[in-house]
Amino acid sequence: MMSNLVLSTYIVFFAYQALGFSLTLVGLLLVVSETAGSVGRIVWGLISDRWGGRRLAVLLIIALGTLICSLLASLWQPDWSFAWLVVLVAVFGFCICDFNGIWMNAATESVPERQAGLASGFSVSLGSWGVVLGPPLFGWVVDLTSGYTVAWLLLAGVMVGVIAMLLIVMRIPEHKN
Repeated sequence: MMSNLVLSTYIVFFAYQALGFSLTLVGLLLVVSETAGSVGRIVWGLISDRWGGRRLAVLLIIALGTLICSLLASLWQPDWSFAWLVVLVAVFGFCICDFNGIWMNAATESVPERQAGLASGFSVSLGSWGVVLGPPLFGWVVDLTSGYTVAWLLLAGVMVGVIAMLLIVMRIPEHKN
């Protein structure tokens, strides 16, 4: 959830302040990320269903894509092409904006049916900390370091943690009662 809100919140500031693009162009980036996220919600759901409901595997791919996008954003230079930035933001948005359906299904399908409400409630509660703390932390790092490089690397680090957790959870045998 942190990654989702950071992208939605900071892509405009990043492209305007650090890269020097016009407000019109950076507004377009926000539209691109959100549109790609909407497409991603559908596509990731279709992929997950085609893979027999392997939601954790899909979340792992989403997290890997987000990690790569975060690393690329940390390297981005002001003289690089806006067109390539659009591509990066589209992939970033496709990965991280609107992954929620897969996440909620993974939470409820990974426990016995009678615990589905508890699992979804706990998952949303935990994920909400990323919404509450993530964007301010990212912004604080931007202010502290006078730039976005370390902040994008922070986001990449968070994604490494998410990937590690997903790999651990994927190794737990299923015991549905």
